[in-house]
Amino acid sequence: RVFDRHIADALMYIHGIPRGARAVVDVGSGVGLPGIPMAIVMPDIAMTILDRAERRTWLAKRAVRILSLDNASVVTGDAQRPIPGLSEPYDAALFRASLPISQAAATFRAMTTVGGVGLVGVSRLSERPDIPEPPPGVDFSLTAEESLVLDSPFWLLRMRAV
Repeated sequence: RVFDRHIADALMYIHGIPRGARAVVDVGSGVGLPGIPMAIVMPDIAMTILDRAERRTWLAKRAVRILSLDNASVVTGDAQRPIPGLSEPYDAALFRASLPISQAAATFRAMTTVGGVGLVGVSRLSERPDIPEPPPGVDFSLTAEESLVLDSPFWLLRMRAV
């Protein structure tokens, strides 16, 4: 169950990472999901794992150190406030149950490059989830990503600045 609910679920964000992306931030990562599994399978991408709780980032730092993930860094801070030392802008910002979609839309725009994307894992239910209207200047695209591992679709919301 841990693999299905957390690891496989985390790896579904790969479907939304733009080709050629070099830097990704996992906003509100907690102890490192989806950031750590993605850093493992995408070693050419610099992954920043960001959470505002020091206890969670301490655990994420420990996991990154134990796994020898040279491409991952862990930062304690609130994505909705300026964070010293954060290496913005990113090519993609990931949100896994960290912010409501409207707040994630504003945050991704502030953290990503021109042409960057925000990715929100919306649901694992079979039926299409309802999502709010995008705010001005943002386009939403919702897709059901299939997996040989997961027993249901992974609804991935892609956000792009327009």
